[in-house]
Amino acid sequence: MVEAALHLGNTRRSEFRYDGRPVMSIPRPRPLLRIYCSLPPQQVVDRFRAATQERSAPVRGTFLTNHGNFFIDEEQRHFWSPWILVDIRPHEEGSIVEGRFGPHPHLWMAFIGLHLAVTFAIIVTGSWGAAQWIMGEPPWVFLGVPASVALGAFIVGAEFIGKGLGAEQVWLMRRFLADSCGGVHHDEKPQDGSKSG
Repeated sequence: MVEAALHLGNTRRSEFRYDGRPVMSIPRPRPLLRIYCSLPPQQVVDRFRAATQERSAPVRGTFLTNHGNFFIDEEQRHFWSPWILVDIRPHEEGSIVEGRFGPHPHLWMAFIGLHLAVTFAIIVTGSWGAAQWIMGEPPWVFLGVPASVALGAFIVGAEFIGKGLGAEQVWLMRRFLADSCGGVHHDEKPQDGSKSG
């Protein structure tokens, strides 16, 4: 029997369900995916490839050697939908699948760019305003500091909302990938030492 353990971290349950089972929907920054599977890496890649190519699969993927890039199927995808690039490495009991969820790579780079722009604006307006104040001029450029901080807060809020909207799909992808390599949720493993699957 193929068995995998899914590392989930501390989260809280919601009403969303996948395949009749409850999932969780607490937004966290770049949540970690870690799956331990008893299959060797190449067989894990083959299982992922076969699962994502099924017509009804909610998750699609592209593969290169022992790496996989997974994303939500186009019919269910939104701009906040999660993406994940995973490494599939040998492990003492088979394989370990590990990666971190995030937004579309282009969107992720856009957020990084916005954060850098806000930081730069705070530094420039703060320095310029300080120079005006030292020279005895009205330091009106200081107004750019709270404006930049407000813009930064808006960006952080947008990120948090996006994480909340995508949380259910993050869990959907977690369960889909664990199930695809033959695993079960660690909470669903039998407690008497017997095996299921």
